[in-house]
Amino acid sequence: KDGNAIPGARVQKVYNLIDMGLAWRHGVTEEPEFVALMKEIRAIYPTL
Repeated sequence: KDGNAIPGARVQKVYNLIDMGLAWRHGVTEEPEFVALMKEIRAIYPTL
């Protein structure tokens, strides 16, 4: 809740990069789809 790490872990969400067309691509970090995925992950990370 307060941003401190707690022991243990669990999977919160699974992203299939193959299905998303983001696997095995050179320069993928510049693609809009990748940028959108990173924004989504960064937005939910503090709540995990």
